[in-house]
Amino acid sequence: MHPLANTAQAEAWNGYEGSHWAAHHDRWDAVNAGFDQPLLDAAAIEAGDHVPDIGCGAGATTRLAARAAAPHGSALGLDLSGPMLRRARAGAESAGPGDIRFEQGDAQVHPLPRAAFDLAISRFGVMFFTDPAGFADIAAALRPGGRVALLCAAEPEGYQWLSALATLHDLLPTAGFGKPGAPACSRRRQPARRPHCCGRRGRGTYGPNTSPPTAAGGAARRRPLISS
Repeated sequence: MHPLANTAQAEAWNGYEGSHWAAHHDRWDAVNAGFDQPLLDAAAIEAGDHVPDIGCGAGATTRLAARAAAPHGSALGLDLSGPMLRRARAGAESAGPGDIRFEQGDAQVHPLPRAAFDLAISRFGVMFFTDPAGFADIAAALRPGGRVALLCAAEPEGYQWLSALATLHDLLPTAGFGKPGAPACSRRRQPARRPHCCGRRGRGTYGPNTSPPTAAGGAARRRPLISS
C-alpha cells in the first residue's frame, strides 16, 4: 500500500473494526442501502464512464457503479481496509459482468492517474478525510468537466443515528464521534469546510445525508460544488 495520511483510520480499518465490517458486510450494506439510489441519481453515471469509488468498503457501491458504466466503462474501488477489500473482490467475482477492480490505499494521498476518470463517487468515505487537500487530488484525477457525488452524514444534532447513540453514552464509548471538526460525520457537512480546493475541473454534487435518504439527491444535486 502507498504512503498514508490517516494512520489512525488505517489501523482501525485493518484491525478489528475492518474485520468486523467485512464479516458482517451484508448487515452494513442493508443499513446503508437506502442511500444508494440517491447517490446514483446524483452521480448520473452513464455507459462508458470511468468512476473511482472513494472509501468503497466491501464494494457494494463500486458494483453498482460498474453496472451503470457498462459495457465500456469501469469502476475502481479504493479503500484503506484490507479485510473489506478482500470481501469486495469476492463479491465482484460473483456479481457477473462489469469492469471493476479494487486498490488498497488512502484516498487523500493515493496516486490516482491524472485526468483518467469522468466522475468520482463516495458513500460515507470522504467524511473520514483529515486534510481537505485530498479533494484536490481527486479533482486532478478527473477529466475536464468531471463530476463528483459525495454522500456524508449530517451534523450530529440533525443525525438521528448519532442522536440514538448519544442516549447510550453510559454504555457505549462514543468518545465524541461525529464532533464538528473531527475526521468523521459532521466535518464535511459544514459549509466552510466544503472542498472548494477542487478547483475548476468540473461540476459536482455534495450530498449531506440528513434523516431522509432522499436528501443525498434532490436539492443537493442541483447545487454546484466545483465551479466550471
